[in-house]
Amino acid sequence: MSEKTSEKSQPPAIPRSDSEADLGFVRAPMERWFHPLRLFEIAGRVIVSMVFGSYADQRETQAAFKRSSRHSYTDKDEIWFDYTADLGDGWNSGYTVAKLLAEPKIAVTDPSGQTWSTERGRFLVMGGDQAYPLASRDCYRNKVEGPYRSALPWVEGDQPPHLYALPGNHDWYDGLTSFMRLFCQNRWIGGWKTQQLVSYFAIQLPHNWWLFAVDIQLGADIDKPQLDYFDSVLNQMQPGDRVIFATAIPSWIGDSLSGRHDHENIAFLEKRIESQCGKVYINLAGDLHHYARYSNAESGKHKITAGGGGAFMHGTHILPCEITVAESSGTHNYKLDETAVFPSRKESRALVKGNLLFAFRNWEMALFLGFFYSFTNWVAQSASLSLNMNLFERLSQVGFSGSALCEIAKAYLQVLAYSPAAAFLIASYFAAFILFCDPLPEMNKRQALLKKIVGGSIHGLCHLLLFAGLSSILLNFNLNYFNMPIGNLAFWSEMLVLGSLLGGTLMGVYLYITNVFTLLNGEAGFSSNRIQDYKNFLRFHINSKGELTLYPMGIRKVEKSWQLNSKGAPGDSWFVSKSGKPMASYAHLIEAPLKIHPKQ
Repeated sequence: MSEKTSEKSQPPAIPRSDSEADLGFVRAPMERWFHPLRLFEIAGRVIVSMVFGSYADQRETQAAFKRSSRHSYTDKDEIWFDYTADLGDGWNSGYTVAKLLAEPKIAVTDPSGQTWSTERGRFLVMGGDQAYPLASRDCYRNKVEGPYRSALPWVEGDQPPHLYALPGNHDWYDGLTSFMRLFCQNRWIGGWKTQQLVSYFAIQLPHNWWLFAVDIQLGADIDKPQLDYFDSVLNQMQPGDRVIFATAIPSWIGDSLSGRHDHENIAFLEKRIESQCGKVYINLAGDLHHYARYSNAESGKHKITAGGGGAFMHGTHILPCEITVAESSGTHNYKLDETAVFPSRKESRALVKGNLLFAFRNWEMALFLGFFYSFTNWVAQSASLSLNMNLFERLSQVGFSGSALCEIAKAYLQVLAYSPAAAFLIASYFAAFILFCDPLPEMNKRQALLKKIVGGSIHGLCHLLLFAGLSSILLNFNLNYFNMPIGNLAFWSEMLVLGSLLGGTLMGVYLYITNVFTLLNGEAGFSSNRIQDYKNFLRFHINSKGELTLYPMGIRKVEKSWQLNSKGAPGDSWFVSKSGKPMASYAHLIEAPLKIHPKQ
């Protein structure tokens, strides 16, 4: 069952190039999540992967063709290792994290001013969602292989750092095909050497420490072959062993507050560990793109979210201060210390204000809204002419009295009452905004559905009122102040431009209000801003006495100006900062190092 990790003295040296075009990858910008075409593509891939993933589970195929193994580092008296998650988005953020992980040594300062010296990990664990937005060969090449190969192209010595990866939901969107090709075939990614054969693994560490990494597919239960694998690992463990338990999703957030039990097999596996062999001291997960640590003082256990490997930032102001978790020894409360979040709640709230510039930062979606306003008016006007009504003529005569809004509503409602096409268009419009409304995962299903319907309907109604009122104002001004014909080219141009600007601004205001004041749109409110900064990763150290120390590394500002380093030595990174700043200056400790003693 146990086998030593595979070794090769050195990774293959790759010749340097004077041109980025010869490197084989593209330095990708942050993903534009609100691009309409990208949204349709993601939605389609998610639906397909969720439907067919239930019938073609790649994990069962892995078990049929490959023997999973336990990886051992027990020949070391002490060891350093690293953890990052949610990394494959934009080049600047992803490469900054990769370059810090590649540095042989980094000295960092904690909030009290004390400096700590840390070393590059003997191995690196990528904790989920290595590729955004959709897993593919090109996406992995540009957003994982490119940054990490550039950061550590080559290492000297007979012990190159190893690399393990746990798939998240975005890695599963192609059925795990690209993930398996990159991480499960003993490949080199620059100076890192992949080790695993399947999408889950157990790592035996010095002094009775273990790391379990569990693949939960697209929010599904653990498959039977994977449970059998971890059962076989449990049989190799000794009483008193200590475990770091990694999953792609922080289920303790949603399950504890909603009363759901989405991952009962995970809880079952944790109970097996604690009833037979040892104790789970740390739960690790990504998926939420910030750093947050919940702790239980009585048991000494910690639940840590650290999804800051490069993807857009998620807010922390919406996190609960305390969660309740059912465990093998009973139900326990975990508290969130204000110093154990990054960015701070105050910074998080301030950053949501970026949505007020939504129309400029997400101009593709704003333009789509302007086009939809124009298209809806075209359908409504065409339907009104068949009813001998002429909607535009009525709107141009409404004026600006107190009853203007009622008159506008009556005109549109009359068209909708006799035009199935217009009615279907408006109904689809409302349905889209209801689906777009995103409750936080801690809500129970009934509460989430109610908030989706109410929040989405209000949002949709505001857009309908905006484009109807804007149509009336433009038609009125064009006819009565500029003596233009009703519905001429100028009107459609004005509708497209002003509709895009105002519609995009309305969506941004909606995202800001709902994100700050309600439990809605926690993800959309930040994906719209594509914030590159506020990244994080974790560095662990087990010393010769068996004491584990966790260093939570924060990066407040990532480097955004890189230049090709074509004249460096084989082990030098391929891109360096134009400012010449040392990489250590980008990192700091989010909080004081977390220490877990052998007898704790």
